[in-house]
Amino acid sequence: MRLRLLLPLSLTLLTTACGDIVDEWIDSRDNSAAVRCSCNWQVLGFASEGSCNETSEVTDEQRNCLERVFREQSSEDVSDPILNCRIDAEAAFQDCLTTETCTDLAHVECQNAYLTDLRGCPQFSDEVDAALVKCE
Repeated sequence: MRLRLLLPLSLTLLTTACGDIVDEWIDSRDNSAAVRCSCNWQVLGFASEGSCNETSEVTDEQRNCLERVFREQSSEDVSDPILNCRIDAEAAFQDCLTTETCTDLAHVECQNAYLTDLRGCPQFSDEVDAALVKCE
C-alpha cells in the first residue's frame, strides 16, 4: 500500500524486483533498437541514425505504462521467467547484429533467429498482452 502512495511521486524510482526486471527488459529493447538503427536507419526509412533512435526508444510515458501493467496485472512468479527469456533473446539479437557488418545480409538471419527465440519464450496472458500493446 505504501508503494502505491509513493508511485505518483516518482515512477522512475521503483525499487521492487518487478520494476528492476521490467526496466532491464525495456533497456534491452532500447539497446536492440539502437544496434538496429546504427546500421539500418536508411533501410528502415529514417533520415538519420538519431531520428531512428528517437523514434525507436521507449519513452518515459511508455515505460511508466509498461511498469504499471506488470505491477497491476501480473505477478513476479509469472512475469519474471517471460521477461528473462525476452531479455536473453534481446541480448542474443544484439550479439548477432554486432558480429556482422552493416552491409551483411546476415542481419536478416539475426532477425529470424530473434523471432524464433521470442516464439520460444513463455507467453503472457491475453489480458497482459493487450495491456502491453496499449502502452506502445
